[in-house]
Amino acid sequence: MTPDVEMIFIPAAIIGLFAWMISSVFLSVYDFSALTILHCFCLDESQHNGAATFTPDGLKSFLEKDEEMEKIKAANAIV
Repeated sequence: MTPDVEMIFIPAAIIGLFAWMISSVFLSVYDFSALTILHCFCLDESQHNGAATFTPDGLKSFLEKDEEMEKIKAANAIV
């Protein structure tokens, strides 16, 4: 026979606190790495006069898609 838990909110709060701590540590590492990649891209672009030579292919394709979307938005705004 196992005892029933009378106050379920206390264990739930403790588990929630641990889950929040673990997720915040993981997301802070993810955030730091994303900012580092962006910083390296900006530095590369500024050192090579707008021609980002060391930009990864995935980031180049993302930037090209973003430029296309900006052109479409500008064309729709004029009309």
